Amino acid sequence: MNKKYILTTLLFWTCSIASAQIMLPAYQGVFNKKALVITPSNGLDFDGVNDYAVNTSLVITPSLGFTIEGWMKIRDLGYSALATQTKSYLPAPFDMYVENGSGRLSFLVGQSNVSGSASGSTVLAIGTWTHVAFVYNPAIAKVIIYVNGLQDGIGDASPPGNVAGSKFIIGNRDDLFTGLNGTLDDVRIWNVARTPSQILANMNNELLGTETGLKAYYTFNQGIAAGSNTAITTVNDQTINAVNVTLTNFAKTGATSNFVVGKVQSSFV
Repeated sequence: MNKKYILTTLLFWTCSIASAQIMLPAYQGVFNKKALVITPSNGLDFDGVNDYAVNTSLVITPSLGFTIEGWMKIRDLGYSALATQTKSYLPAPFDMYVENGSGRLSFLVGQSNVSGSASGSTVLAIGTWTHVAFVYNPAIAKVIIYVNGLQDGIGDASPPGNVAGSKFIIGNRDDLFTGLNGTLDDVRIWNVARTPSQILANMNNELLGTETGLKAYYTFNQGIAAGSNTAITTVNDQTINAVNVTLTNFAKTGATSNFVVGKVQSSFV
């Protein structure tokens, strides 16, 4: 056999094997890539009039600090409460809502009267999911508002207390004056002042429900979105504390005043 042919053949196979060894990891990366899966989660829609979810035994301990956060999508710029613990219309110890007409967030703390407050600067966009968080930090005697993980307002606050007979309410307060016209998703109540980095790092992810300081957690992943959910009477707390809230005045059928499609969650599989 011609020596030149043999050498050419060997060179060809050597180069082919080397090329395959170089290219294989690249192809393996393509084959092993995880797919992005979009998983819709439910939210809870409120009619803006008399819908609310309530628990009469949940008590926040202000001396430890507290954080209330969640995703909100409003339909107008009227009063829209995220959550309150009130007696009549007074914070006991907190009241947090969208201000009527301005579209900005307001955070009041107190014991039968207001002992501190903060107002936000961002006007919430109608029809857009916005992450809102309210923090009372006793170490610095401040109340702080965050929008989409960024500080939006801050104010001074003396230590608030709890009022006997106050109610914990989602989406309104007990005189039905700040009814949310919109949807909530993934509402979390912490008995600790969360840091800005903690809020920003976790706001797009559902929690396990076992996180330190988590007092109550409502994912609203119940029922059928915009379906018939009349048999559901409570929203389940996802922590071991079992602080469920009772659904009050909800239609629980159709696209409003019901469980609806919430903020989309993304995960890799």
